[in-house]
Amino acid sequence: VAAPTQILSVSWLATDPGLSNYAELAARYPNNRARIEELVPHAPDFVFTGTNTSAVDDALLDRLGYEVVRLRPDNSLDDYKKNLLLVGTLLDRAEQARRLMQNLDSALQIIHKQAPAVTRPQAIIFQANGYSPGIDTLPSELLKTSGLRYVSEAYTKWPNGRFLSVEELIYQRPEIVVLAALDLEQPALADLYLNHPALSVASNRSTTKWRPVVVHLHERHFNCGSQYVLQAIETLIEARKRFLATAN
Repeated sequence: VAAPTQILSVSWLATDPGLSNYAELAARYPNNRARIEELVPHAPDFVFTGTNTSAVDDALLDRLGYEVVRLRPDNSLDDYKKNLLLVGTLLDRAEQARRLMQNLDSALQIIHKQAPAVTRPQAIIFQANGYSPGIDTLPSELLKTSGLRYVSEAYTKWPNGRFLSVEELIYQRPEIVVLAALDLEQPALADLYLNHPALSVASNRSTTKWRPVVVHLHERHFNCGSQYVLQAIETLIEARKRFLATAN
């Protein structure tokens, strides 16, 4: 949304290709680890933070006279659009923000026509350390948009998500398993959790009665709002088509 000259510094997370869709662009700018002493030399007009940023740091920025903009997490596509328009308005780039929103809406309209939800296979998302997003999250909305549904109504008890054991996942018997793609150069133990042998057996459709379609999806495409959610939706639609073709 911002013009290149408007960006003074970005979070170091934005430069991580495993997490960020814009890592190559972000690498052009000084990065920071949300330490105030890193931000002060830049004398920014706005400091964009999230609602999970340290309250102490936010309070200190307020005392120092900085304009702090606290963006809420993108728990839906509507949340993403609201944040997009807010940032665009503050930076005098509202037209650019609206253009991005229109591009996304146009693509979603085409997808809705291509993916009739007559049959909605049951799916589950399984991320690092066994985390599974809940029904009140952006990944859940992307499942629905792709013609899928969450595997269990029990998730209404954990609308923001919870951690699952591999045994729990298998017990749920989802028809489609969405695994976070491991594309990290130095994966943590939490990431290697996704390589559990039981999940490899599940993907071998000739050796088990439980035969889900297993699909790998980049977390950067569905954890945060961006135009790249379209790639996540397209991948999920293809997984749905594969499952229905096999079931038939």
